[in-house]
Amino acid sequence: MEIEIISTKNKITNTIINQMKEANFIQMKNRKDILGHVVNCVKGSYLTAIIDSTTDYYVVYLNWTRPKNTKCYVYRKVGKWTQEKKFDSKEECDSWVTEYNSIRSMALNRHIYI
Repeated sequence: MEIEIISTKNKITNTIINQMKEANFIQMKNRKDILGHVVNCVKGSYLTAIIDSTTDYYVVYLNWTRPKNTKCYVYRKVGKWTQEKKFDSKEECDSWVTEYNSIRSMALNRHIYI
């Protein structure tokens, strides 16, 4: 059985996925649907979720980690370097992590084969 995801009347390909922007918190919160996750399609991320927001399709990298201490940031390791997202308050960080975890749990149940 073959499943094909159609987005804006085009078959989804690596090129289309690499042209998608990374979703910010507002786009993550106002999403309509989570299409699923892809493996090794986006440069710099092993697992990537594709979400359908109210305006466009966006990617969410699924390898963010929050440190165990109480600092207000998350990070992800990509090869030899580390990317960080810093937040102004602990509440803002907590809400981002909650939204990220809900997207991650739904996306990992839906695999998109390309």
